Amino acid sequence: MKAVLTLMSTTLLVLIFSCSDNGDNNPTGLGNGKYSLTGKIVNIETGYVLSDVSITITAGKAHETITTDNNGEFILNNCSAGSYRITPDKEGYEFGPREQTVTVSDGDCVAGEFLAVRMTEDQHTIAGSITDTEGKPVSLCLYIVDSKGDSVLTCTNNKGYYGRLTKELIDFNITEGETYTIIPGKQQYIFTPDTCYVTIRDKVNIGNFSSEYLGSPVQKISGRVIDYTGKGLYGIYIWLSWEKNDITHLSQYYTDKDGMYQISGLENGTYHLEFESYDYTFVRDTVDIIIEDDDVTIQDIQAWNNYTYYTVYGKVIDPGGTGLPNISIDIFKVGFFTTYFEQDIRTDSDGTFVCEMSVNRNAAETIYRFIPHKNGYSFNPDSTDVTLSWLELKDFGEDVTLPDFTGYDFASYSASDYFPLKVGLTWTYTRTEDDNEPYDFSVNVTGTVNNDGQTYNRFSEPGSWNFTDYRIENNNVYALSGDEEVL
Repeated sequence: MKAVLTLMSTTLLVLIFSCSDNGDNNPTGLGNGKYSLTGKIVNIETGYVLSDVSITITAGKAHETITTDNNGEFILNNCSAGSYRITPDKEGYEFGPREQTVTVSDGDCVAGEFLAVRMTEDQHTIAGSITDTEGKPVSLCLYIVDSKGDSVLTCTNNKGYYGRLTKELIDFNITEGETYTIIPGKQQYIFTPDTCYVTIRDKVNIGNFSSEYLGSPVQKISGRVIDYTGKGLYGIYIWLSWEKNDITHLSQYYTDKDGMYQISGLENGTYHLEFESYDYTFVRDTVDIIIEDDDVTIQDIQAWNNYTYYTVYGKVIDPGGTGLPNISIDIFKVGFFTTYFEQDIRTDSDGTFVCEMSVNRNAAETIYRFIPHKNGYSFNPDSTDVTLSWLELKDFGEDVTLPDFTGYDFASYSASDYFPLKVGLTWTYTRTEDDNEPYDFSVNVTGTVNNDGQTYNRFSEPGSWNFTDYRIENNNVYALSGDEEVL
């Protein structure tokens, strides 16, 4: 995303704090005076304080290490007048600023906040806080713009902190040595500074803003997003953008459960709305609005379904009709040239399984293949295909129930169940081996042979484990592998 900017002012972050206008800047040591030095660590990912952070406080050649408490605060009592360097440390975190220098003179001293970010060694970020005139947090979104004009949008949390390493911010790739412009924006707020420049020198680089609320104007934009039946659609993204002082501002909203949206606190001006959804295509996906001292109600935005969803039910049973639990069902999407794995589900305690499948309007119809598998089992059928169609004006198709799969446990059936073959017949079955892949096996009996006075059925080709012949006696199966008989 590119932004055209007119940069209004510059801020310089000074990380040296003084608690008095005068004082001795050469303390003789720690713990020998009458003042206290306090501070706080905040985790910007959560907006809450961070405990158990080691704080090293250095004065001249003397130093002392203390730890933040459950309130994220640290305190060093009995400080004498002078300069103190404060350095936080906790494994897995980087801090902004990296250190602070404060001056204690004629009173207790409170250091500025340290902001903590969990990050890797090769990452950098820009972080800070947005507060109002009373020091309360302000929630809003900011642009971070590089020297090429490329930008990324990041937002504060409910505590007013920004700089969380979201995927978008990581992909933006903040680089050491480069200078970035931070631009906050919120209707009816002015910011000091209105634009902040930060040069990346540390892992966590600070850009703070204070703000003033100008009061709530009466203008608002409202409307509704509906489907083809007139039903309101929940959770549709609405992006509102506007220009002010040659800067593009952007805010995000959502429709409620009735498909309604309302954007309040708008000044007179021109606004651009864009509607976005993964599941729907809009008859109009953008609207331009001019506000002139009055509310604006937008005509209903109608949407058409991009997907039709189906609920598919199935069951895996044993030959006696009892459901088989914990059977894996692999689901594939069958294409013209290849087959794609979609998901894997398992049967529940009574052998049933259920899943939701979708068909995109661009595909018109999709074939899904369901394949049961479990070591030591074969299944009939070994797979089932179902063809699902995209339905115009329908979000949901009728439920689909697959024919039951019957699973055969090789370890629990008698010989007569294994070899119901007569001479001249072929039995083809699927068996899953240890690599969890299904294989087809064919048994073709061509005739009989005598061996040591016993009559064996002869396979046309050696079967599994190179068996060439077999016989059944007292419900046991005896097979020949070469000249050796195996039970």
